[in-house]
Amino acid sequence: MSTNVAPGVSLIGDVARESGVREALQFFTREKQWINEQHLELCRIPSPTFLEHRRAEWMAAQFRAYGCETQIDRAGNVIAFLQADDKGPLVAVTAHLDTVIAPKSREEIAKTLNAEGRNKGLWFDMEMLPYCGQEFRVRQRVRTFINDQDGKMVELKNEAITLEGVVCSGNRSLRRWFCSREIYPYWRECWLERVDPAVEVPEPGPAWAAGDRR
Repeated sequence: MSTNVAPGVSLIGDVARESGVREALQFFTREKQWINEQHLELCRIPSPTFLEHRRAEWMAAQFRAYGCETQIDRAGNVIAFLQADDKGPLVAVTAHLDTVIAPKSREEIAKTLNAEGRNKGLWFDMEMLPYCGQEFRVRQRVRTFINDQDGKMVELKNEAITLEGVVCSGNRSLRRWFCSREIYPYWRECWLERVDPAVEVPEPGPAWAAGDRR
């Protein structure tokens, strides 16, 4: 029987039979409530893209509390080692620190608007409709901006959010056709929702431990 698995590479069934792997999976099931509490605490720390330093510092502190050799590199990545002097093969577990969100549906957003199509004075522009239901990273939170008509600083009473790659195309507005400015529209937080699907970790059963990879 032929196989396309490279020599020396263990199949997932072999890994699943390791007692250490079984104990790790059981830990996730046993400590589910504590894990959720830690997750909530982490998510309460603002982390727009390129401004994740506060969340990075929190993560680094958690790793250090568990005795890991930890550092934050120049790019803002948190790097932690269980054993700093380990020269053997390593397994890297990675995750992003910034916040990924998705604009809600047009129906959900419509419920937050007044008769003029505004929420606390901020107008929901029709140019924003094509982005509803998609996923984006937070670009920044906006509290002030410069009015390009008079050059004066405007302070928002209620902060807004801009999203990476979400710009006005001008395609849906008669007065803005072929506009090349690509302005970032402002979003209210109530128009957005976090993208953070829960992942259920099953307890390893006999079939899974025997290499069932369905």
